[in-house]
Amino acid sequence: MSEQYEVLAVRYGTRQASAAEVFLNYHAYREPDRPLGMDYFFWVARNPARTVVIDTGFSPAGGAARGRTMLVDTVPALWAAGTAPDQVAQVVLTHAHYDHIGGLPVFAETAAEVIMTRDEYDFWTGPMGRRGQFAHTTEASELDQLRALREAGRLTLAGHSHTIAPGIELTQVGGHTPGQAVVTVAAAGGPVVLASDAVHYYEELERDRPFSTVANLADMYAAFDQIREMGEGGARVVAGHDPLVAERFGGSPDVIVIARWLEGCGEAPLAGGDLGQGVRQFGRAGEHGLVAAGHPHRGDLDPLGEAVPAVLAGRQRHVAVGQDVVQREAQAAVGLVGRRVGERPERLRAQHRVHGRGRGRFGVAHERALEHLQRHGHGVVLRRSGQGREQLLVARRDLVVQRPA
Repeated sequence: MSEQYEVLAVRYGTRQASAAEVFLNYHAYREPDRPLGMDYFFWVARNPARTVVIDTGFSPAGGAARGRTMLVDTVPALWAAGTAPDQVAQVVLTHAHYDHIGGLPVFAETAAEVIMTRDEYDFWTGPMGRRGQFAHTTEASELDQLRALREAGRLTLAGHSHTIAPGIELTQVGGHTPGQAVVTVAAAGGPVVLASDAVHYYEELERDRPFSTVANLADMYAAFDQIREMGEGGARVVAGHDPLVAERFGGSPDVIVIARWLEGCGEAPLAGGDLGQGVRQFGRAGEHGLVAAGHPHRGDLDPLGEAVPAVLAGRQRHVAVGQDVVQREAQAAVGLVGRRVGERPERLRAQHRVHGRGRGRFGVAHERALEHLQRHGHGVVLRRSGQGREQLLVARRDLVVQRPA
């Protein structure tokens, strides 16, 4: 069986457009123009073995030059999704437009492999990519970054199909750009197709309406056909810029859970297995967005007696996880602390608490969590409370999270 992944769509920008602006030759449909929102996403696929980021968003300068609204920059957006640049094994670029490669610099000091199709790289680094009607969708400095990555041996150029990792496949479809690709991710409940800009809006698929920016119209229509076949075969198709993504998959509008590690994990974002069930059954939010979860089968929800003062005094967040903590749950819990959505972003210090009753009984869970979190650079302190309860206090890097107003 192929590996499976949690799949997230991370919304980092937005703008107000119109149907006439978005759809190619919209006048041919003989319909009045209408407002159409456009959201900007990148995507995260992860499991206990690896984290893969698909596209990187636009840079602040690239977005501002085109009048786009940046909701959150790449690094804090990754934090909100429960990861960080140095935790990413691979960065997949579906194409080279400014709103898909602008965040590449945040991975400059990491070991992440960067992958895109050879046709896409060759076009944009060649003479035709500099022609005006193509070049306005890119940033010259960002294309230079691709060249630098290639020279450094960090950029892998793929053919028309390429296995990114077990369970993650890249497929070139063209159309929007010469080497436009989609990414298919194995997940519980069936595969997920991250269509990126092969399908900006679901209306493109459902009403056969090409997008206005197109390198090859016949290829764009053919890509629609190919992606429709994937959907008819049971895959969940995720459009690249459609605000309907949040409606179709539910949850937070900013970090949308497309697929979880396991089916039936409950409503908690970025949580898998028992952690998700625990948050769903026992979770609570305090004045500062405090989240707590006990074990769903044992019902030992932490009363938060010692946690609340720390939250109020130090603006910290905690996640209390029961006995079945494994590496997957430990990673998810660290991500969960940054997921409360409010109005005002604030830099807070987050903590992840793994608790049990007695070293012997819960030693394996502690050791696994400790090993995982230390490997990802988190400071860890083991202490015993007056009641004999062991706690792993894990001080994570600073996160930009949302505190309720």
